[in-house]
Amino acid sequence: MRYSGTHSEHYNTSKGYHGGAGCSYANGMIALSGTADKAIYLDNQEFITPSFRFFGYVAMFDTLGGFKWLRKAYPSINNTGEAYASSPLLDNQGNVYLLGQYREAPLTFEGSNDKTFPESSLNATFLVKYDNTGEYKWGLSASGDGYVYPGTITADGDGHVYFSGTNSSDFTITDQN
Repeated sequence: MRYSGTHSEHYNTSKGYHGGAGCSYANGMIALSGTADKAIYLDNQEFITPSFRFFGYVAMFDTLGGFKWLRKAYPSINNTGEAYASSPLLDNQGNVYLLGQYREAPLTFEGSNDKTFPESSLNATFLVKYDNTGEYKWGLSASGDGYVYPGTITADGDGHVYFSGTNSSDFTITDQN
């Protein structure tokens, strides 16, 4: 059984901005993603303290709520740029695919082998893969002279991953490996 969904409501509170949340379920694991501009807490302990504007994140849990790992996608220049995570997709091997967008700064994907995508002056879309231990495996970016917004992500029974989006001009998909 596989489930995925997106909650696209964005809101501001005294605790900061949170929005664009999504979830995916497969084989007893749950992947959650979202966007924030303030610290993220786990069991009342601060887990991420951002030094940048908006950052995206993806976290993995087992079905009993046991925390496995959390990774963030953040602008590589402090207080410049923005990153938003939208839909995650969890496959049957426990790999997580994260779809989102970024702009105005290079974008770093966290892991033991951090990966940085080049700066995009306008909105660019990213698709990255983390393995079941939370390690970055590969990534793609889509950018052009206009805006490129992420849409949805899905996979077929053979393990091929597909994503959609909206663009305002011609764009190029670049392998960022």
